[in-house]
Amino acid sequence: MPLLKEIYERMLERGHKLTPQRWAILNIFLQNRGQHLSADEVYTQLKALYPNHGIATVYRTIDMLVDLGVLKKLEFGDGRSRFEICDPGEPEHHHHLICQQCGTVIEFQEDLVHSLEAAIQRKTGFLIQDRTIKFYGLCSQCQQAQKTGTPDRNPTEVSATARSPQEREAGAGSRQGRAEGAAGGEGKKQG
Repeated sequence: MPLLKEIYERMLERGHKLTPQRWAILNIFLQNRGQHLSADEVYTQLKALYPNHGIATVYRTIDMLVDLGVLKKLEFGDGRSRFEICDPGEPEHHHHLICQQCGTVIEFQEDLVHSLEAAIQRKTGFLIQDRTIKFYGLCSQCQQAQKTGTPDRNPTEVSATARSPQEREAGAGSRQGRAEGAAGGEGKKQG
């Protein structure tokens, strides 16, 4: 597995050991490729395997893996950082489609902004090094639920993740109390 070998080599180059705890946390991300896991979600999975490991181990390991470029840190505006594995076999940039009803996050691989980036650089001289694009709307299941009049998919679990930045700023998160307590702003995506 070339990705695992590359990760191991990066760790050794920086003087890090691949301890059983780090391996377990890395393995959680490898087994959940395409998912956007929070530190709490990683900790929950880790506790099932290693009940004696603490949340601080998860945070330290995630920070190290982000510094090594193994994980990307993502912010969806709900006050919780999420992380995904950086896989050299995947496209460099992908976008996120965030359902405002149920909070589902869908990755969209099509890269439609290269020509826009080139035009910006040509006209302004600005060198774009990174970008984040998030589309807010309704997933196909929530659209179908609206058409048929069925209840929301997760009416008590909708968070600020699923709201647009304008809705968060306007305080529209209460939507019948479903998004109470969710706070946070837009963050910078690292890929």
